[in-house]
Amino acid sequence: MLHDKSLYRVSTTKKGWRASREDCQKRKADLVVINSREELAFVSRLMDTSWIGLSDREKEGTHKWVDGTPMTSSWRHVKPRDDGGARDCVVAGEDGWSEEPCNRLHHWICEKVLDLDHLEAERNKEGSVMPTEEEEEEAPNITEFHSSTHVLPVGQTARYTCHAGGTPEPTVEWLYNGRPLERDGTDDQSEAWVERGFLFIRGGRYGVNTVCCMASNSAGTANHCAELLVFGKSWIQGGMFVVDVFIILLLIHS
Repeated sequence: MLHDKSLYRVSTTKKGWRASREDCQKRKADLVVINSREELAFVSRLMDTSWIGLSDREKEGTHKWVDGTPMTSSWRHVKPRDDGGARDCVVAGEDGWSEEPCNRLHHWICEKVLDLDHLEAERNKEGSVMPTEEEEEEAPNITEFHSSTHVLPVGQTARYTCHAGGTPEPTVEWLYNGRPLERDGTDDQSEAWVERGFLFIRGGRYGVNTVCCMASNSAGTANHCAELLVFGKSWIQGGMFVVDVFIILLLIHS
């Protein structure tokens, strides 16, 4: 947001004071420095409880702004407490300003002071805003893994579903008995294939088969595997399915 001669930006995430300042500096800005009552009134409308560019990290009890100037305005409601240095960084909110531990997580406000020669050009730019926050990477995690059955007669088909979360959005890959499957690659003779994101398996191999869903992105990988038992009529002995024994063993194993 543009006000007077500066661009302001309120974060959408929370970080410690040092990390908040580093984020501002990446945008060629810094934590906000409040120089007047008018600026204070404007900034107060932007924030809930947010880090500002004020601290006494260099010398306990001597508060300085990030541009090196000393604090000259009075604290509005809350006076700084002498707690031996445990609280050195300043947050501002509806109830005033107060010191908190610098590693506590809060929103923050960046300020970029504009060059007077380019101020008018910045005003005329459509939607003058600072760059958006970089997405923090998050390793994948399997959020859903579901199969239509764990026991499959020969000739029948089972369907598997797998969804994963993470940042950036992970790529999901299916493996059948350790073999990667191409997306949407199938023909009438295929034993396993991927279609519209689902994995389909046609029962054709007697015994226990392994089905795995693997999700990966730049932050890491995650996987979830299950076993599928395929059986046929020749497995019937004395009017009972031998498959029952396999089911019991699988249940015990799981």
